[in-house]
Amino acid sequence: MKKIIILTLLAGSTMISCGQERQCNRMTYVTSFANRLPSDICLPEGYFLADILSDTVDIDGDGRIDFAARLQKIDAQDGDTTLVVLYKQNEKGNYEEWTTFNNLFPIFLKDYSYDYYRDHKDRSFFMELRHRYVYANSSEVFFEQKTIVIKFNTGGGGGLLLHFTFDNAIDTWKLTKQMEWFGTWGKIERIPDWGIVIPKNQYSIKDFNMLDYLDEVLYED
Repeated sequence: MKKIIILTLLAGSTMISCGQERQCNRMTYVTSFANRLPSDICLPEGYFLADILSDTVDIDGDGRIDFAARLQKIDAQDGDTTLVVLYKQNEKGNYEEWTTFNNLFPIFLKDYSYDYYRDHKDRSFFMELRHRYVYANSSEVFFEQKTIVIKFNTGGGGGLLLHFTFDNAIDTWKLTKQMEWFGTWGKIERIPDWGIVIPKNQYSIKDFNMLDYLDEVLYED
């Protein structure tokens, strides 16, 4: 299976020249992503484009459409981080790498199933993280006008949506709203009004830690 995935990545990738000194990494998970990846974006070496999170939204409110990518390490190992990289359009309409987050998705594990946990008890640190993330494969990141939304589960039947809104005064996004959602198989089916909360601590998205937030929500006294 591992060989098949690697071959799929290579088949869906394109390497073009960004100049004489280095190659432009445009490796993608599927060919359709390569068609949507702006021509002036070169991905970090050692990573491939796992998903396009947004290519139609103005994420910071400057009037220009931004590009958001989820990047995964090639041949990723347990414990590797998933990157969310934002690319910003300049006045000429060209995309420039803007900011990178390594804290919006759970850490990478090759398999979050119970069987994998059972067979790797010796790797207790990663297996403990697997348990604490609570249905990690259902975690998602959405983008709205001036807003980044982080979705994760707190149980089998629902979870939280955290809204981080761009604040020009601090030049980043800060937590402005928490919404409780309910559904099945990670799909949001309803968001009750009583589950909407304005957090007292409106901290920066760069300070967000999903495990700390889960501990606070699930295990607070």
